Amino acid sequence: MFYLLCIALCLAVMVLVTAGTLFLSIPLARVIHPVLRRLPASAAANLVLLFRLFPFLLGIVVSAGLALPAFLEFEPRTTHEMLDWPLLLLAASGVLVCCVLLVRAGCLMLSTRRWLRERKSAQQLPSSFPHAEIYRTTDPSSLLAVTGIFRPTILVSADITDALTPRELDAAIRHELAHVRSWDNLKQFVLKVTHLPSWIRPLHDLDHAWIQSSEVAADETALATGAPPLDLSAALIKVARLAAGESNFGSVAASHLVPCECKSATATRAARLRQILESGKLPHGKKDSHPLRAAGFLLAACALYLVCLGTMLPAMHEILEILVR
Repeated sequence: MFYLLCIALCLAVMVLVTAGTLFLSIPLARVIHPVLRRLPASAAANLVLLFRLFPFLLGIVVSAGLALPAFLEFEPRTTHEMLDWPLLLLAASGVLVCCVLLVRAGCLMLSTRRWLRERKSAQQLPSSFPHAEIYRTTDPSSLLAVTGIFRPTILVSADITDALTPRELDAAIRHELAHVRSWDNLKQFVLKVTHLPSWIRPLHDLDHAWIQSSEVAADETALATGAPPLDLSAALIKVARLAAGESNFGSVAASHLVPCECKSATATRAARLRQILESGKLPHGKKDSHPLRAAGFLLAACALYLVCLGTMLPAMHEILEILVR
């Protein structure tokens, strides 16, 4: 009963914190779009990602970082407290949420692997880019995308290689490699696993905002690494026209030059590239974060958690007692 109660309480806390944070974030999501327009594309993409995942992350942190140690510290091992129906319903909801996320993750990985296996032909194109494999596929659909997180694979369909000039293809590949540098496939995977229903419109629309911001950021990084604006713009327009009727790529974790989920952003990106071409001012691209800076942030967060843990656990245990009663 001790361990069963512990699991039920942790799941209940996760559900309550996640649902409450999602509810509170809905009005904030309505006003975040004007803020995104004033930020650089890479910063806007990171802000959207953090905002979308914050309810789930907070639920996990509070459940595993506060509820679990508070229960283990203050609850007697010989507890005779029983599970009532409200607590059982909350725990069952937590189990359901975890199962849905795991099933989504498994299906997404399987569909991505199957999609890659069906389209990856034996013809590998020569590449001047290290750590990237480029394959020319015979798939009838117009395709230019990168898939894979730790071993990126760029797929280009035959109609696109025939339509693009070598300089345009090089610029498009630089765009796809920018997604690799930013770990956009991993971010996209997490966003699709935690995808929210369309009736939560403000939060649901943030997925499209992330796609648009990440695509603009990848364009800017490609320009900063040597892609000419005119060639990248021409590649974008040609691929958009060829892929105008294709919309069956949404169930895989891959970064497309023209994402089917947000094709409306193509005109915005082309206008942005035209503006850069006319001004002659190339963006500097996204700067890689220093590993020591990330490590320092994590150490500071862990230190703050340990300092506050002693004072927060008793209060957390009181909340757990309320849930049991």
